[in-house]
Amino acid sequence: MSEKVGLSEQCIEDCISEIRETLDWLIKEANVDRALSSEVGAVEQRKLAVAKTEKMIDAIKRACSEAEAAGLSSRSFMELRDKALEDATRYYNVLSSSELSAARALHVSQEELRRMAGSVEKLVEFFSRECQEVGGFELFEQSQEEPPLIRKVLELKEKARRLEEENRRLREELKDMRGKSAFFLEPLEGEHTSLMRELEALREENKELRRQVDELRRGADVTAYQSLLEENNALKQRTERLLEALRAMRRRYEEQLQELTREKDEWRSKAIERTVKTIEDTMLELRSQVESLKKENRELKERLGIAPAKKEEREERSYELYFS
Repeated sequence: MSEKVGLSEQCIEDCISEIRETLDWLIKEANVDRALSSEVGAVEQRKLAVAKTEKMIDAIKRACSEAEAAGLSSRSFMELRDKALEDATRYYNVLSSSELSAARALHVSQEELRRMAGSVEKLVEFFSRECQEVGGFELFEQSQEEPPLIRKVLELKEKARRLEEENRRLREELKDMRGKSAFFLEPLEGEHTSLMRELEALREENKELRRQVDELRRGADVTAYQSLLEENNALKQRTERLLEALRAMRRRYEEQLQELTREKDEWRSKAIERTVKTIEDTMLELRSQVESLKKENRELKERLGIAPAKKEEREERSYELYFS
């Protein structure tokens, strides 16, 4: 039995190391926020996550096979193995679903990812505990100072919650300031909308080109295939430029929003004071002009010997009532 464990030790250690490394990557990178802020984009990030999930499932199967060969075949082990493979397969199916877009799949699969992380971590801990009892070796070394995977997941969830609250607060403040700061934000929003529409159109065009490329690869003309390939490369370059423009626009948008937030209190007080002062000055100036015109009008009438009409007297009294 010890010889069998000794032969399986290195293979199991390699598999466990690969499983933990892949799981850490999925938790940190396989989400829509990370994908949209990365250079590769959501589509490539999803493909990479699917490939890593496939490798992790294969590593789990290999580790379980080696563990069974080494004598780890208890009922609890079988239950943990089945649960880990079931959760990993469910996560893989959601992530790779053809009915979901890349960003949507990365977002929807987060719950399955958390469930899979818990079951896989339990399986890894079982490997460590059982193999020490059966073969007297450790499958992997873990520093006591390093936080466990579950703690990392909880920390990430708490961080996501704080970010959502901060985002909600900023949206509310932005909504309050929109009436005063629309002239700042409208150009940025228009640019963002235009770039997003163009990017979506390019993605649709990219899908169509990929479909045509697939048809050409199945036996169509090679020259046409090469032309489409060059056009697709040019499309990728345009997409990269658009993504860079979106990132730059997003940075400008955030800087502008921060500036507006800092000036919010000053806007609420000084803007109203300036407006009221301007209105008062304007009213006083208008009243002065009206009085001057009335005086000049009376002098001209006196010189010409024209008595003021009743209608004009009523208008003068209405002006005096208005400005009083």
